[in-house]
Formats: sequence, structure tokens, C-alpha cells
Amino acid sequence: MNNIIYICLIILSLVFLFYIRQKEFFQENNSDILLLLDSNRNIKAQFNNIKKYVKVYTPKPFNAVLFNGRNSSIIIPKINYNNLTVKLFFKIFELGPEINLLDSVSGDFSIKLINKKIVLVKGNKVIQNDRLIIADKMYFLAICFNNDKYKIHINGSETEEKIDKLNNTEEIILGTNNHSENYFMGTMGNIIVE
Repeated sequence: MNNIIYICLIILSLVFLFYIRQKEFFQENNSDILLLLDSNRNIKAQFNNIKKYVKVYTPKPFNAVLFNGRNSSIIIPKINYNNLTVKLFFKIFELGPEINLLDSVSGDFSIKLINKKIVLVKGNKVIQNDRLIIADKMYFLAICFNNDKYKIHINGSETEEKIDKLNNTEEIILGTNNHSENYFMGTMGNIIVE
């Protein structure tokens, strides 16, 4: 009987150690703002109040940043695209009535989670993907704007529709909107903007 208890304690200890090691902190920094620079020291991204990242092992290994749901965001400046594709993996920890995933004032669009569904808001038009989002599950999201069409792909579910031509998108904010409302709480990783 004691052997079984010892084995269970060892297994629980190993699981606990594995979980603890999965969260990493960025290098000690007193600032709430971290900058990602390219080789020419140009700003590629600005991380606001993001202190941790997690290692994700499925579907393939990558690091994902942890958004705290209060004041975390990532600003990707100097995009300057009329046709745009954004790809990322995300996992939401808490669902609410409206959560901002991505926003662009210059592009006049935002991607939100409204009533557990991904919604594109472009000017006055609201377009919804039918995939139901649940908490604590990893999703792959791709948004493509091409001339007057848009496509949202989320874990195999696609929605395509005509919209007004995309304005020149100069920047993107991940995790909130331009007014710092409805923050995202969860992880985002493998972020590609092209």
C-alpha cells in the first residue's frame, strides 16, 4: 500500500515540475514595454505588459505569449498593406460577451470574439464565422483580405464574403482595441503578418 502512495506522489511531483517548467519569463526588465527589433534595429513589435511566454507542443512546437486580460497587448507597426493576411494560434482562458483579438484603426477593421464566435467588423459591416469557440482550447486563426474579399479560417471552418476594399493598414494591435477595451486573456503564438 505504501509503495502505491509513493509512486503516486512521484508521478504527481513529475507532472507538477513539468507544468512549472512550461511557463517562462522574459529577461528581467523593469519596463512594461518590450521591443522586438529587426537586424537594422527597426521596431517589428511592441509588447505591452507581457511578462511571460509558454511553450506549446501541439500541433507543432512554438512559443506563445501570455496576455493577462487587464492591460497586455502587442502592437505591430509599419505594416503598410492593402492586401493582408494574419495567421496565429490562440487559446482563450476566459470567455466574455466581447473580447478583442485584433484591431487596426488605419485598416478600419477588427477581429473580435462575440458570444463565442469570431467576428470581423469592417466599418459598418459585421461578418461572423460559425465555429463555436470554447475556453482552454488551441485554435488556428487566419484572416485574409484580398481586394474586396475577406476570408476567415478557424480550425477548418471558413467564411468568405465580399466587403469594402481594405484601407491601407499601417499597424495592428493584438489583444485589445485602440481604446484599450475588452482585453484578451490567454495565449497567442506563431503570429505571421504578410
